Amino acid sequence: MSRRDRRRSGPALTVPEPLLDALARLHGPLEAPETVARLARGVAALQAGLTQDRARFSGGHYLERADLRAAYQSYYLCANAPKLWPALDRLADALPEPFAVLELGGGPGTGVAGVGLWARARGRTVRHHLTDHRSANLAAARDLAQALGLPLRTSALDLTAPSYEGPPADLVLMMNVINELPPSADAGLAALLDRAVAPRGVALALEPAAATPSRRALALRDALVAAGWHPRFPCPHAQACPTLAVGDWCH
Repeated sequence: MSRRDRRRSGPALTVPEPLLDALARLHGPLEAPETVARLARGVAALQAGLTQDRARFSGGHYLERADLRAAYQSYYLCANAPKLWPALDRLADALPEPFAVLELGGGPGTGVAGVGLWARARGRTVRHHLTDHRSANLAAARDLAQALGLPLRTSALDLTAPSYEGPPADLVLMMNVINELPPSADAGLAALLDRAVAPRGVALALEPAAATPSRRALALRDALVAAGWHPRFPCPHAQACPTLAVGDWCH
């Protein structure tokens, strides 16, 4: 085995059948040519806008469009939801039974599917509260949760000026949202997490493995460390991130 093969070897993350079945009920049978063509057009537009030309989405958020929301749920959600499972496995002993989740900027339900299916497979009970500042995302997440048979509470929350007053959660989850927030939001996020994370709870953030979103997430990490938070992983030290000091990044 080559050195590269060794580095890439690891457990395979697959999309569970219940999620595929739920998406088929929401967006049409995934084996139907017309469904495939419609979703493929949406995925192509998303990929171009998210990786090549962000300016094409500058006139309004892409998830406000029903066609792009369906494409996001059918492709990006399936790619991102399984990324939660290794992290949740590492945190399992720290989460009580049942455990409460507060998701910040939850979009159309990636975290709902990821946490809910993980908990179901392990016989755990989860109370999931998803927040987002776009009503279209809240509705899409509720539809997905219903199709999966998962309980879900939703409410509106703007992370650029958060004013959450709900009960603290055992797990506060942020997925692919930090990179869309300006650095000026970090102080408000730190204050929000102080209120929203239970005394023995944890905050978990997952961002795209690319230079710009990684540097943005590491900047938030440093802001939280400065505010008195202690990282658990991937780097369990409460000092400034050395990669940012040299203008580098990691994932």
